[in-house]
Amino acid sequence: MELTEKNLNRNILSLAIPAAVENLLYMMVFITDTMFMAAAKALAAMSPARNATGSNLLPPVTALREVSIAVALATALQARKEGLTDLAEDKIEAAIHAKMWSPMYLPYARTNGR
Repeated sequence: MELTEKNLNRNILSLAIPAAVENLLYMMVFITDTMFMAAAKALAAMSPARNATGSNLLPPVTALREVSIAVALATALQARKEGLTDLAEDKIEAAIHAKMWSPMYLPYARTNGR
């Protein structure tokens, strides 16, 4: 490929546009790189591989609620450090629990007709 100013500009744009779009999305939903890092560290702290060589990297699905709470808490605390929320630190975990879905099902009774 011939190196011309037009090709150079096109190559620079092809590299810059994905990064610009990513930054735009982060700004639209107010998620910062440090919040992602806090979430990743919280997840890594719960990895079974930390305690036993050869274990799974990710926690089991049975620990999904606990992992979700830990990741949400770490992310929210980081957001608070960055001034993105007014919520008091001692109220954050309660707010997370209040927003979590809890499966509650009505009792099931089979009828003879079906």
